[in-house]
Formats: sequence, C-alpha cells, structure tokens
Amino acid sequence: MASIALDIAVDPGNKEEWKSEFVDFLDQLDLTHKILEDKGPGGGWPVVDIIGDEENIKKYLIIYCGDDEEQAEEYHEQIEE
Repeated sequence: MASIALDIAVDPGNKEEWKSEFVDFLDQLDLTHKILEDKGPGGGWPVVDIIGDEENIKKYLIIYCGDDEEQAEEYHEQIEE
C-alpha cells in the first residue's frame, strides 16, 4: 500500500461537492483517503492522505496536475510505500 499527502481544493463541508469531485473519483481508481488536516497551509484547503496502489496514485496525480508533467513527476517522488 502506498500513500501521498496532498492539499485538495475541495471543501469537505460541502458534502455533495466532496463526494462528486473527490471521493467518487478516488473510488474509480480504487483509492481511499484520510483527512490529515481540515485546514492546511495551502489556502486553508484540507490536507488529505491518498492511499492505494502506487500505480493508481500515479494515475490520480497525472489528472490532479493536468498538463504540468513536471509537477506530476515531483509528486511521484513523494509517494511513500
């Protein structure tokens, strides 16, 4: 099992948005999550631990980073086993 902590720009207080834009997407990649901080340092968004198979986390990061392949590679290096 692998994981990475990320600042997610989705409000967990908005249950519909949290589920549709984050949780359902993680489910499609067989990933789970754990909220580490409700209000993280990056604009007050929650810091979330993304947990699952390393390859599925990498797929998530590619989508999370959009066209910024360099950023995705930097995140890949932060994945913990």
